Amino acid sequence: MRERFTGKANEYLAEIAKDGKYTDANRGYVIIPHKIKRCLGLSLYEKMLLECLLSYMGDSNKCYPTQERLALHMLCSSKTVERHLKSLAAKEFIKIEKTNKNNVYYLPDNLHENHYLLLSEKTYEFMNSVRGKVNSGDLDKWVAEVVKSETYQEFITKLRNTLRIKYTQESSGVNVLEIALSGYSKHDYVEKKVGEILEEYKSFMQKEFEEKFKQTSCSTDLKSVQDTNKRESLLK
Repeated sequence: MRERFTGKANEYLAEIAKDGKYTDANRGYVIIPHKIKRCLGLSLYEKMLLECLLSYMGDSNKCYPTQERLALHMLCSSKTVERHLKSLAAKEFIKIEKTNKNNVYYLPDNLHENHYLLLSEKTYEFMNSVRGKVNSGDLDKWVAEVVKSETYQEFITKLRNTLRIKYTQESSGVNVLEIALSGYSKHDYVEKKVGEILEEYKSFMQKEFEEKFKQTSCSTDLKSVQDTNKRESLLK
């Protein structure tokens, strides 16, 4: 029976990626940030598909695998691939250029400010701030419910609409006036508004967390007091 690996996972996986002792079909690897791998706004199929596209891009800025090849990698139908390609494009994780042959896929140059990524990371940030106050499993289940809620989608929409001001040539009359009155450049104005939206979301999460876990918190506090009283009585 083989022993468990005891080194660094990243280094071992890099060795596996380069190994060609028996086969030489899929050597190499691609960096996928945790914030994409763990993004709360992407479904399992969307993540799998995005990872496949990234693996084809490698050191390039584009790729053009067929939908049938992507379906093979994901062990699903080409119709499923087609549907999730559209959803990835709608969520602005990829850009699709249609040609007479295969589609060509690109990453948008503002992926680092994708609205789904931003709200997902803010969610994890909040979770880290309260982890330990309640049962970890209960916290994860509650967050999963929040991500499915209409309110979460409303914050996604707020971020998307605000960020589009930064990357579009034309802004609505309201936005132009508001930006002018703010005294900020368009880029600085958008960054300020995004920060405000994320803080508003953090306040929303804090309020919902306190409401959801108030009984648990009270029970935990009571148990803590009881344990303290018990220890003090033993010391007397």
